[in-house]
Amino acid sequence: MALISRTAELPGTQRAILAARFWTRTTVAAMGWNGDMLHAVEVVSRLVANGVRHGLPARAPAEERRLSLTASLTGRRHHGLRCPRPGTSLP
Repeated sequence: MALISRTAELPGTQRAILAARFWTRTTVAAMGWNGDMLHAVEVVSRLVANGVRHGLPARAPAEERRLSLTASLTGRRHHGLRCPRPGTSLP
């Protein structure tokens, strides 16, 4: 496998959900992952939607609200979504 890990910085707005769906489709294809792509896209888009709704401060300016999304292919499932502020990471 040529691609082991990939990260995307997404806006902390509803636009991030569509961007995450596209990013997930292209990432799992590039990784050569043989799992259920539709399921992966759905899981990641729900994680991002929850991050946008619950994990980011609503009063922060839009340009400061960002999500970091990482996919790693290690032989086991790994979903990660991180808010850039310390202490606000989501499982």
